[in-house]
Amino acid sequence: MFRPMAVKKVVYANTKAGTLRGFESRDIYAFLGVPYGKAKRWQQAEPVEPWKGIRNAVQFGNRAFPSQHFTPWDSCGVPHELYSYSEDCLNINIWSPTLDPEAKKPVLFWIHGGGYSTGSAMEMQAHDGEDLARFGDVVVVTVNHRLNIFGFFDLSDLGAPYENSGNCGISDLELALRYVRENIATFGGDSDNVTIFGQSGGGGKVRALLQTPSADGLFHKAIIMSGAGFHHRGEANPESGERSREVREFLFEKFNTRDIHDLEALQPEELLDAVQEYTSTHSSAGLMFWKPVANHYYLGDEILHGMRDHALKVPVMIGCTISEFPKMRVRDKYSYSEDEQLEIIRQAFPAQDTERLVQLFREAWPNKCVTDVIETGGMLGRSTVMEFADERVKQNAAPTYVYLFAHEFPQDGGRGAWHCADIPVVFHNSVYYPESFHNGLLDGLEDAMSMSWVNFARFGTPQNDYLKAEWPEWKDRCATMVFDDDCYVKYDFDREMNALRDSMQLTVIEQYQFTPQIN
Repeated sequence: MFRPMAVKKVVYANTKAGTLRGFESRDIYAFLGVPYGKAKRWQQAEPVEPWKGIRNAVQFGNRAFPSQHFTPWDSCGVPHELYSYSEDCLNINIWSPTLDPEAKKPVLFWIHGGGYSTGSAMEMQAHDGEDLARFGDVVVVTVNHRLNIFGFFDLSDLGAPYENSGNCGISDLELALRYVRENIATFGGDSDNVTIFGQSGGGGKVRALLQTPSADGLFHKAIIMSGAGFHHRGEANPESGERSREVREFLFEKFNTRDIHDLEALQPEELLDAVQEYTSTHSSAGLMFWKPVANHYYLGDEILHGMRDHALKVPVMIGCTISEFPKMRVRDKYSYSEDEQLEIIRQAFPAQDTERLVQLFREAWPNKCVTDVIETGGMLGRSTVMEFADERVKQNAAPTYVYLFAHEFPQDGGRGAWHCADIPVVFHNSVYYPESFHNGLLDGLEDAMSMSWVNFARFGTPQNDYLKAEWPEWKDRCATMVFDDDCYVKYDFDREMNALRDSMQLTVIEQYQFTPQIN
């Protein structure tokens, strides 16, 4: 089911850089592909230069070059809207219910996922901000910025122009936030009430901005969705820039040069193809190959380097889905008897303490199918969320709220919420799920979840009437809001289960497995 076509009316907005032509649709004003900066390759971006006349802002702008290409399979998974790629990609999209400069609506600033390597502000239809702006009476901003070798290639030893080249992607976000601070009142927004929120790699970028002193004051609240454990724990100096130096040596050899200017002259595709050649021979390479570089600008992963005093003053909401990145899912799980379900678990965790694991799972999730224990845990999952929230409580931080998206979709006989499944719900865009995918079950859940994000942005607390339950801070007995068919709070209910599950080695059993899909 999709929205009917709507009549669009041309509207204008006067920014400090010049006049923009946007449009009004269904009582929401939209300005798309708005430029906020310009940059030379591997150098810090500068604010967008003022223009004369009227500039169109009626279609999405260029997206950053991705390090790898995905094939779309639906509107809720990998990239759906394949817009033009360009290094000239520093643009934002704005949706607002008003253009009254005195309206002072809360601002929700969305940072897309895809690690630090790929993705875009409009990679899914669900990233469209129109319905969230309407439902929440807020201003929604989504942002494009540099990625992979263009955004996180550390060349700092080559001199001043490249001093912070390893963090260009983060400094782009800071520049976009500065644009918001200077101009958002024109679009009805409140520059003193900006909430950054992001999922997966976007959650990692939210964390990076919390660790960036020069971004202090540009945002006032932060929401981290499935991004608490984006850096590999235990990895030696994961943000040292060592990988950049290895890639640079490879590129110098491949292109028979020792001059960085020769690399600057290459076409983007030539660079990306060469990096792909390099990463194909390195087992540690992949979606998370590129990362920010800890230096004077970005002070490094907060778990590894400590949380900054200012970051501790920022209210945070953090959570994940129940089945982020499972290596195995049991298809048609309810078709198996209880004994068969237990046997599947024993096969998945051979010669390991499955009895204890099952006991702990049933205590934590008495109403879930027991084979769901196979899908829990792992990267970006519940354990890393608890680690982050625990640290904030230890440091006596500003309010920290924790959630878990535990909804089960009917696909393939019951599928736990996967990585990215929460995005359409938060954006109040579950209409983009095929009807057979959610079967009407998301209506009340969508209102409760989306309004939690809105109220956190507006008031600093996610509490709202749709929840029908009180949502305490994490410091209150490790309280977690569970978003499911019903929304309810559980207290420190799954710590031991997740710790045991994370320590166990899974053996994938192909006969029960879903058809592999990229989420």
